[in-house]
Amino acid sequence: RRGQQGDWKGFIWHQGSQAVWSAQQYGEDRSLTYYGNLTGLVSEVRELMFQNSITWRCKEEIPVVIVQVGFWPGYKDAANRTRDAQAKFCNQDPRAVLVKTDDLSRYYHYDAASFLISGNRIARAYQEALGGVVECPDDWVPSSSPSEKSMEPSTSLEPTVTVLRLETDLPSSINTNE
Repeated sequence: RRGQQGDWKGFIWHQGSQAVWSAQQYGEDRSLTYYGNLTGLVSEVRELMFQNSITWRCKEEIPVVIVQVGFWPGYKDAANRTRDAQAKFCNQDPRAVLVKTDDLSRYYHYDAASFLISGNRIARAYQEALGGVVECPDDWVPSSSPSEKSMEPSTSLEPTVTVLRLETDLPSSINTNE
């Protein structure tokens, strides 16, 4: 049953460093496959979150914040490929936002000030991701007929209520029994 496990609000991914130094560590350059791996991971996480949450109409609506790999001295090519893959993912997903951190530290790890700054950026990125317009697979496609109700995908977390009113003061010349 949906929502039994809680109500997930979004997904923040703050990783990528392993792809940067994987050639040295594992003998294979995982930055070369990072985009595909990231795309698959986000899809799977969104699916699990959707199945266990009542907020979203479809998994594609779940906001994602990707924190871009920071400064990696000595691994420039792999770091650039990983950052490019992260940016590409966010550019192609209307509910994903990239948080850049390569300006925060000139070391492998962040200091206290960097964490405060990146945390603020993540919070703002999450709010931005909520604004992305998504068409869910089951969205009703409006026809050109003016008699049919038109629906737009919601970008709000608030429930949407549609009120249909029937005119009760019809002229007596209109036969409503036809």
